[in-house]
Amino acid sequence: MNKKNIFLAFGILLIVIVAVAILILNFFSDEQRSDSFLSSLKGEIVFTRRDGLYLNIYKINADGTGEKMLYHHENKVNSNASFPFWSENGSEIYFAAMKDREWVKFVMDADGKNVRATEEKDPYQISRESREKDIIVKEGSIYILNKKGEEILIRLHKDYDFYLNPGPEECSWSPDKKYIIFQIKGYITIINKEGTKTAKITKGGRANWKY
Repeated sequence: MNKKNIFLAFGILLIVIVAVAILILNFFSDEQRSDSFLSSLKGEIVFTRRDGLYLNIYKINADGTGEKMLYHHENKVNSNASFPFWSENGSEIYFAAMKDREWVKFVMDADGKNVRATEEKDPYQISRESREKDIIVKEGSIYILNKKGEEILIRLHKDYDFYLNPGPEECSWSPDKKYIIFQIKGYITIINKEGTKTAKITKGGRANWKY
């Protein structure tokens, strides 16, 4: 191998090393930014997770700590539960669950105790891209409406496919409207309304957040 080829090979190797180093640095800096953002989040989130064949209700702190299962029915006929929502004062959680092979609206205390059925027989069970009038999802990308009614892009979704890569679902605001919480690719995710910071919270979906 002549000197020209040696220098060429050395140059290519150097470029590869620099590129890999940049990727590693970006990875760790992104992780640090995500961890910092995550630790700043407050409040509690109730959500649904599929454990095997069945859906259960969980709760987790918004910073990703303190995950706890709140509702699981041992009877397989009545095992599914979903769509949890906090009550207005945050002391109770409403959710849909099976009872005698039918979906019924239940309520329980915030710690998962004192579970009882309500009088309502047709609980909310509609999954959709957004739960808010001022959060719009188009082909997987998230927009918010400003005071003028203009759509402001918050999160761009690439390679949209209705079946294979649909993007965010169940988008909703945090209580102070500083963040948007949504489900994507099986994970509950939070993004700030400026679209500059994102954090993956936990595996699950159909989340509802309270401070």
